Amino acid sequence: MYAHIRGILSEKLADSVVIDASGVGYELSVSANTLASCPQAGEEVKLFSYLSVREDAMELFGFASREEKKMFLRLIGVSGIGPKTALGVLSALSVKDLSIALVT
Repeated sequence: MYAHIRGILSEKLADSVVIDASGVGYELSVSANTLASCPQAGEEVKLFSYLSVREDAMELFGFASREEKKMFLRLIGVSGIGPKTALGVLSALSVKDLSIALVT
């Protein structure tokens, strides 16, 4: 539904960021790698996004690159792996390292 969100980074939290896009603050859960790549608060940022819709919640997830988003989508496609677990995996390993680990 949302391909990306671009705006001013309002806040960097422990596992999420808030992006002000045209006066609306979007909170996106992010991996540690994406959080580290985000600029300081007050600067412009663009994150690729994924909207997770469940019967009890709607959550936005943000990614620094298309590759990270693609890997996230592959991970949540595995039975038993949800969005939070997938973010945990992406926080522990870079996309490149995770790809190598899966191949070997």
